[in-house]
Amino acid sequence: MFDKRPSPKVNVEWRTEITESAEPDSWPFKESRYMLGCLGALGDYSVYIVKLEDITHDPKRAPGFIPTYYGLKGSWFAWDSGEKQLKSGHSSSDFNRYIERSLGLCKDAEDRQKSGASNGGVELKK
Repeated sequence: MFDKRPSPKVNVEWRTEITESAEPDSWPFKESRYMLGCLGALGDYSVYIVKLEDITHDPKRAPGFIPTYYGLKGSWFAWDSGEKQLKSGHSSSDFNRYIERSLGLCKDAEDRQKSGASNGGVELKK
């Protein structure tokens, strides 16, 4: 089975793991580990999180399992609201530091791609 979400126009996709242990005093999310990602083209990027356990190989997982992506900025078909992953007492304004970090790295990756420089470990798609 494959992910049936439509493929948006994407020149850059950047992802990294974020963890509660790295910021225990300010962690706004329900789960302790997520993949933070950014995708888009020409400066028009969307930012998302996905539970790390949902994208990690698990031989016990049901066939056809599709992880849920939670939009922090922008959205693509079938993404859920990022607010659903917030702990009680937190708001979507807590997303700002993750959005800014992700957008900056996506922009840097796209700039490197345009200049023909090494991608520095960032996945680039054409």
